Amino acid sequence: WEAAKADEVIFAWEDATQLVRPTIFMPDGEEKLAKRKELAEGKLADLLKAIDKVVAANPGPYCFSESLTMADLVTYTKADMFLSGLLDGIPASILDPCSRLLAVHKMVGEHPKVRAWNEKQAKA
Repeated sequence: WEAAKADEVIFAWEDATQLVRPTIFMPDGEEKLAKRKELAEGKLADLLKAIDKVVAANPGPYCFSESLTMADLVTYTKADMFLSGLLDGIPASILDPCSRLLAVHKMVGEHPKVRAWNEKQAKA
């Protein structure tokens, strides 16, 4: 059951990534910004809220349990991508309505092993 719950979250994040991926290969400019804005105000925002709803329906401080799983690490990295502000045209605030995803992102980021890995990467 846990594997199915993890897959549900991971695959939903992959769907969100797939929405954005075509815009990564578009030339910089108004068309790219317009497409990303359309996603951020429509399908992408809706999908992120749906992921948040799935995670919020599960017990535990992480995505669906009391312990860290691959679904939490994927949530951390994907949320980090959106929160970074690096995707022009997609506001870093897109996750503001997704309180459960933000809570999981924060909790995973504070995990000692994740924190140590992030510190090591920052020095590289």
